[in-house]
Amino acid sequence: MVFPFTDGFSKISGRLIPNLRSRTRSHTTDATLDDLSDEELMARMEAFDFDGNLLFKDAEFGQQPAIFRWSPDTLMKAVIANEAFEPHTMAVVSSQTNIPVPNVRRYIHWRSSMWIFMEFILGEDLKDIWESLSMLNKLWVAWTLRGYVVQLRMVHLASRDLPGPIDGSGSALRCIGHYFTEMGAGPFASYQEMSSWFNRKYRLTLRLEQSSSSDITQEYSEKPYSFNSSMPLVLTHGDISINNIRLGPDGTLWLMDWGFAGAYPEWFEYSCILAYQSDRKTPRSWLRFAPLITGAQKSKHAFLLRIIPALDNFGFGEE
Repeated sequence: MVFPFTDGFSKISGRLIPNLRSRTRSHTTDATLDDLSDEELMARMEAFDFDGNLLFKDAEFGQQPAIFRWSPDTLMKAVIANEAFEPHTMAVVSSQTNIPVPNVRRYIHWRSSMWIFMEFILGEDLKDIWESLSMLNKLWVAWTLRGYVVQLRMVHLASRDLPGPIDGSGSALRCIGHYFTEMGAGPFASYQEMSSWFNRKYRLTLRLEQSSSSDITQEYSEKPYSFNSSMPLVLTHGDISINNIRLGPDGTLWLMDWGFAGAYPEWFEYSCILAYQSDRKTPRSWLRFAPLITGAQKSKHAFLLRIIPALDNFGFGEE
């Protein structure tokens, strides 16, 4: 999807946003990676300079992977997971949508982690350039992402009643993401089972508040909240943030880091963008585009905000 105001290169506020449908990828290919056996690859990993090639590691939000530069055109990402749901999801998105996603070259289990080798994408991270973009270019970014979300919601799912990550096996997998505690949750055998888990978190929130109140007889008069399961489960990225979007030299907007992706209610994407409201590094101007990107879902998001105390409690005391 190309924003209609661009024609060739439009220079707006000193930054170039081109109207090109081709995607700039790395020009070199690490052919040896494709030819190595698992045993040969693990031997090379034993000798790899992890400290010298570390590109990213952020524990601020928990569950964050470490990313290394394996070669000029290849990244290596360490994920604490047994299931290959992230590379599978990226392959599904590449095959069923026009969303620019890095190519996964291979993955391997080594030292209690899964290591994903994927294409290095040339360009600039949105977090580094967002403030310098004009309002018109920010609108172009948001509108493009809106198109990506629409496509994700049209992706075929093997089951519309099985929430969580997808790995092609049809099995229920443990949910991970901003609203599943740092330990994750599930796996859930059905949409209803996940909804019940969230509703238990609401009841736990009330008990935590009552236990911390000096008035143990305090009663809550608020209208009871409940998890909204009226919308269907759709493929959701789960972490559309300026940290996970890269602008290529040709104007391609790449959507990166699919580690929180899975089948969740349509409105979840909105809440996942707003999960960064407490992050002082995330510009407020970015968060204000959430309704345009995903559709406004304030009332549904309010439930997740209400149960934050229980989510931070890691489930202890849950009934």
